[in-house]
Amino acid sequence: MPIYRKNSNQNAIWWIDIKTPGGKRVRRSTGTRNKKEAQEYHDRLKAELWRENKLGDKPDYTFDEAAIQVLKLAASERDYAVKARHIRYWRDHFGGRTLSSLTAPEIINCLPTHQLPKPGVKGNLKLSKATQNRYLSTMSRLLNLAYKDGRIDRLPHLTKFKEAPVRVRWITREQAQLLIQELSQRWMRNAVIFALSTGARANEILSLEWSQVDLNEKVAWLTADKTKSGKARPIPLNDDACAVLKSCQGDDPRWVFVRNTTG
Repeated sequence: MPIYRKNSNQNAIWWIDIKTPGGKRVRRSTGTRNKKEAQEYHDRLKAELWRENKLGDKPDYTFDEAAIQVLKLAASERDYAVKARHIRYWRDHFGGRTLSSLTAPEIINCLPTHQLPKPGVKGNLKLSKATQNRYLSTMSRLLNLAYKDGRIDRLPHLTKFKEAPVRVRWITREQAQLLIQELSQRWMRNAVIFALSTGARANEILSLEWSQVDLNEKVAWLTADKTKSGKARPIPLNDDACAVLKSCQGDDPRWVFVRNTTG
């Protein structure tokens, strides 16, 4: 089975299954849903593996080829846009280079230090160590995939920066009450009270549907496509949260929090 899908879904990604001349079995995603492209990828890789084993001819693997593979594999991930932004940045520095020629010092030296200029904003903000580490993570992912696939013989050791500890600040009851009193729109007051009562994120609250709410059991269910972790989870509802939900009943047949409500 040279190429195959892991399930019967017609939109599923094609995978390859190759046995090298040396007896090693190679299974990996092609990153494409197109059968013709998957077959071409399979044939090209099989030929490269044969030449490497029989002739000792290891083809040069460029940064651009590695970048395409990373983006294909990340296509369905929630942070795809972030990875794509990182890849665009690294491509400006290493595009056209063979991957084996990259060294850890030059990768570190090429890290971005400031945000890109924004219209109407004077000066560029310095990037945090945490943001720089995200760029390094994307590069590490690219290099690790290439190393795992036998495209490069060594991995540059990329040491991440020590990040500043996150400061956690809790809002007091008095501050919460003052915030709620200052909100003139009912839907916004309700959303803030619900957030303070449950700890739910803004996107989770504003996308909440009545089908996810069970007032009798005092629980709301967040679906996997709306949570930051990508996993569904229940939210226990206290009396304040239940009171807010009851006050929202009748505003909209589907959505719990509707922005055009007033009062």
